[in-house]
Amino acid sequence: MSAHRFGDVLVFIPIYGDCDWVKPGVSKTFYYFLIVVEFIVMMYQVIQCTLGMSIIRKSSIFHRNMLNLGIIYLANAYFHIVPRSVLVFVQLKIFVPNETQFATWPNAVIILATILRSYQGLVTVVVFGSIIIERFFATIYLYDYESNKRTWISYLLVFWTIFFALSLALSRTFNSNNLTTAVTMNFVRVVTYIPAALAIGMIIFNHLRVKRILLSDRYSLAAKFQLQENLKAFKFLLLIIVWIVTGFGCAGLVMLYRDRHLDDNNIYTLCSTANDTLLTISAACGVTTCFLTQREWRLAMRTKLVTIISILRCRSPRELPPAPAQPPPSLRRRNRSNRIDDESAVYFNNLFSDWDKVYVAKQARRR
Repeated sequence: MSAHRFGDVLVFIPIYGDCDWVKPGVSKTFYYFLIVVEFIVMMYQVIQCTLGMSIIRKSSIFHRNMLNLGIIYLANAYFHIVPRSVLVFVQLKIFVPNETQFATWPNAVIILATILRSYQGLVTVVVFGSIIIERFFATIYLYDYESNKRTWISYLLVFWTIFFALSLALSRTFNSNNLTTAVTMNFVRVVTYIPAALAIGMIIFNHLRVKRILLSDRYSLAAKFQLQENLKAFKFLLLIIVWIVTGFGCAGLVMLYRDRHLDDNNIYTLCSTANDTLLTISAACGVTTCFLTQREWRLAMRTKLVTIISILRCRSPRELPPAPAQPPPSLRRRNRSNRIDDESAVYFNNLFSDWDKVYVAKQARRR
């Protein structure tokens, strides 16, 4: 985290290292390679999340409260590519802040990008905990969660996610670096590991009582259905937990190696850049895996991609190939009946031929 003084205001920009610290040669090439890979993955993530939001809005796989939180997570991709692009330009010193005056447009753009970048990272963590809380409500209101939608749950959790992430992002940007960084990191650990542990506990709890409820006549069909939906949703969340643990684990190892070489500015900058790239790749792979595991989403995504590719190839609706001319209904019925007659004739001809062969063989054996 680099501190910049814009006039009388001290702002902490989420940029670690300096491009001038990278040694020329292999290190410089690897440094730019990491940045290019991150940009490619971010563009893929934006396309993927744009298509994903249109699919989730019409989906009926999970409860609407859970899907609303999923839309918030996917929309977060837009808050990633734009501010991250601005900060990369600052990191490469293509876009330089004005440190003598505060009220300048470059400073306003950089400060806004800093706030949105911090907000995006915090929303990614907070929304996961919000989804676990929504599943907790689904477990409590097991008997009528499907009939009584309770949309106030998702609205409350969406408000909590945005408000808390934005408040912490503002505090992290304009307050003490050491204090806010420590608070942010501890907060990330709390809202990551505690909901993950709670999700695993709720999976075990629901799995233990699923057989008892499904085999009992005391529970309604709605309660049995909701319990099965809970188990399906938690299995889906396990994929998210796996990717979160994988992403934070790989990034944590890179940052641990960086912290052991704080005296080497080259390693410090490369590891910090690799950390951003790994987190971006992990988030994109997690969303892709989640869509591939659900058949309805997978087919809808494939349909949208085929439509987009067809439009790009034809460039305009006028260039689309004309649809084949359909014969009139009377001719279609006649063709269908002729085809059936032809198939019947072939079948009986083959049958007669087989009977003739059998008859000839029997006559030969009698002689």
